[in-house]
Amino acid sequence: MGRECMWVRSEARDPLAPIQDSNAYCMPCEIDGTEIPCWNTGAWVGGKQVTDCQMRCPHQKKIQEPEHACVDETGFVTGNQCFSRGARSGSKCMHMSYQFEDGSSKSTCAPCFVTGTGGWGCPAVGSDGPEKGSKISGCLSQCDVICMGPPDCAPTLAPPPLPPPPSPGIVRTVGDKDTMENAPLPFALPTINPYAAAIAASKAAEAAGWVVGTPAPPAMYYPVIMYRKPTDYMATPGPPPSSLGYPAPPPAR
Repeated sequence: MGRECMWVRSEARDPLAPIQDSNAYCMPCEIDGTEIPCWNTGAWVGGKQVTDCQMRCPHQKKIQEPEHACVDETGFVTGNQCFSRGARSGSKCMHMSYQFEDGSSKSTCAPCFVTGTGGWGCPAVGSDGPEKGSKISGCLSQCDVICMGPPDCAPTLAPPPLPPPPSPGIVRTVGDKDTMENAPLPFALPTINPYAAAIAASKAAEAAGWVVGTPAPPAMYYPVIMYRKPTDYMATPGPPPSSLGYPAPPPAR
């Protein structure tokens, strides 16, 4: 049909379900000249949370929820990407980088101001990071108002430059030769659970009024042969007639 589409995947977040129900949709990203944006990752739609949304339309527009759009806990977001989230969604974001004892490092993006709660500043370098055993190695915040000097304030140092943009493919370009790396992202991508179809069928049956539970054990049947007269035994397989008290048939010639 020559129409560009977008692919959306959502997944339930039921704490009582051992396997979460998931759905994938293919929808147009442009209808009658109107550009349809993608749902942002993490948004709740129809009781499920959006895990991914990709489109082939040139406009590449996405719904950016203010302040929530700053959240990125993948561990490899750059400062440019973090601040771009704030600019696109009308929010103010904070980019933090932290390092572990083994020398590996990660980064995270979060809001530095939440409506109704207030704002907060960057943690000090060397303080505890967001993950156990990590230490803050750097922090930049869009909430910090940097004064460039007199007459508004005393002379200050220029702010540090933003981290470099990510490299193509795997963001961490150095790794152990015996370690299998993930691509294109440095973590395992979500996959569709093979049991999701069974969970969806079970919920559909419950919605239709069926009672879903442990099925009853299979019924067992014992064959019963009814005879009209004793001579019928000779024409059917089974125990020899002599065992039933009848004379055995003459041997065949």
